This record gives sequence, structure tokens and C-alpha cells, in this order.
Amino acid sequence: MKSEEIAADSVVTHSPVSSYRQPSFRRVLAKIMIFLMVIQGLPFWQLSQAYYLDISWQCQSQKLEKVIDFLALLGPAAAEAAEPRVVCVPQLPTDLLVPHETWPGKPTTLKGIAKDVDGDLVGGTYYWKFGDGGQSAPAPITDPDNLSITHTYSDPPGTLIIARLHVTDASGEMSNDEYRILIKEKTQDVEINKAIDDGLWWIYTHREYVNVYTTLPSIALVAPNGLPGLQGQYFNNTALSGSPTLTRVDEIVDFD
Repeated sequence: MKSEEIAADSVVTHSPVSSYRQPSFRRVLAKIMIFLMVIQGLPFWQLSQAYYLDISWQCQSQKLEKVIDFLALLGPAAAEAAEPRVVCVPQLPTDLLVPHETWPGKPTTLKGIAKDVDGDLVGGTYYWKFGDGGQSAPAPITDPDNLSITHTYSDPPGTLIIARLHVTDASGEMSNDEYRILIKEKTQDVEINKAIDDGLWWIYTHREYVNVYTTLPSIALVAPNGLPGLQGQYFNNTALSGSPTLTRVDEIVDFD
């Protein structure tokens, strides 16, 4: 059996099927600052006491406003920011440890995407560590659904490469995922596997979104008079002022 080599910069200490997530420094800082404000004179149990007894309420209110101002200064991205979810395309979806295949000297496309509940990936950056000691320069994220890059490996057959895609969103949140590649001898089977792999990626990145409209059934619409449908008022001006020139109920909204 041929020995497998793993680049030193690609050694990981966590499960390979999960993305590595770094803690948010600003979020931790916010929690620390709020904690210090609380223990220095803003115990929440005193708020209700001050409210009912009118004791030092103005002072407590000012301290509370400072906490709110501090959170506003950080902004919602810092207070509620979430790390991006980085996904490197697997060779076999049912087994994430199965590597992609290539051969020495063949340009190889490393494929990855990123998702973010904050919606702030565009404006961030990404880069690849190729797993052979090299890495790409940070590039701006313009299409989170295509963070691919092409790299040529010169490692001998039998070498297992663990590359890694690193993503930083516009809020500074970071995450990454691994991309496994096995260098093999150039054979017809390997060429076929690589062609299928690259072909599926091409289809994914060149897909076209088609607008699909669904006609709403009449049972889903009820007009003010209680009849099925949707009541529409039509005006003879763009300001929608005055009385409508026409009022009608359409049982099905499908003007195509």
C-alpha cells in the first residue's frame, strides 16, 4: 500500500466533516463589557425596585442607556453576527472522507461555496490553502455559490492532499472547510471520475434560475364580502387618490 502524505499546514484536530468555527472577538468583548457594566452598578434586580420605590431611577436609567449605546456602537453585525458556513464540494455526498481524484501535473479545480444567515458574504474575502504548502491570495467574494480555484499538484501518486477553503464575511466572521484530493496514476478510470466531477460542477455553476409562478386557488382568497377571491380597486391615477373607477373580485389571481 502506498504511503499517504499530508501537508503540515493542513493537519486538523477536529472532525473532518464539520466546519471549523472561530469565536467572534467582538461578540466576546461585548459580553465582557456588558458584564463589567452590570457588576459596577446595574444589577437588574434593582431595576424593578427603583421603578416601584423611585430610588435612584435616573442613575440606573443612565447606566442602562450606556449599555444600549455600547451595543449600538458595535452594530447588529457584532452583537448578532454569525460565522459563515463553508462547504467544500464532496466527491461522494454519502461519505465525506472519500477524496477527489487527479494526477500529477493536471490542473485541478477545488470547489467550494459559502452560506451565511447574515447575508453579508459579498464584501468579504476567501482564499485556499492548497495542502501542498502553497496558498492563494485573498480574493473578494462576488458569488458565494462559486468559490472555486484551479491548482496543479506535482505530488507523487498515493499522496493524500487536504486543502482548505477559508472564508471571511463582511462582518469579519471566519470559517473554513476541507477539500480532500488523492493523487493517483493517470488511468482511464481516474480521467472519467475527474471528468464527471468537473462536469457536475460546471452544471451547478452554469445553472439558470427560472421564474416559476403558482396560481393561487380561490379557496386561499376571501374578499371583504365573504366570497372567494381577491377584491381589487382600480384607479385612473398613479397616486391612487379619489374613488376607484372599478372595483371587482377575482376568484383566481392569474393575469397571464
